[in-house]
Amino acid sequence: LEIDVTYGRLSAMRQTQQHRPRLPGNLRQLGAVGRFVPPPAPGSQQTVVAGTITKGTTTGPHLQYLQQGKGRDGTDAALFGPDGRPVDVTAFALAAQQDPHQFRMSMSLGKAHPYFALQPYIEALMQRVEKDLGRPIDWLAATHHDTAHTHTHLVVRGKDLDGKDLYIKNDYLTHGLRYRADQIATWLL
Repeated sequence: LEIDVTYGRLSAMRQTQQHRPRLPGNLRQLGAVGRFVPPPAPGSQQTVVAGTITKGTTTGPHLQYLQQGKGRDGTDAALFGPDGRPVDVTAFALAAQQDPHQFRMSMSLGKAHPYFALQPYIEALMQRVEKDLGRPIDWLAATHHDTAHTHTHLVVRGKDLDGKDLYIKNDYLTHGLRYRADQIATWLL
């Protein structure tokens, strides 16, 4: 979000906002889900969670990005879903292209043990997220080792496993998800 202060114009800001996908209406009216999650206790394991809402039509190229050369030693990263089972990438991409929107997140742990396994952590976290949202969700993830900090990318479809549109409350996306990630990481560590 940039503002041209010199000329007092908001043109750059308006231009940036035009490219963001918009949800079609008020989240409460759309039936957004997500429960209140209290902040973690002091001294809890800290996580970093960043996310965005995108259009489902870009799923195929995004899934290719998640895999290509992002694994250990430059190998392709493996995509995984619930229970660690392999993902049918083509089927997921085709189904997700029909979704009205999609949630994409990146997660990493602050000071985790170097041998901490991220895949079981993500699976435990997503099981808890399903409980918080009160419905089964369709998701996949890939753990990247291409930076100094190992991190996991998540793609959550904009429709749940029952075929209903999935809208998540803002508070849950901005705070609750990270708080839940902190709780699960603290418990596992």
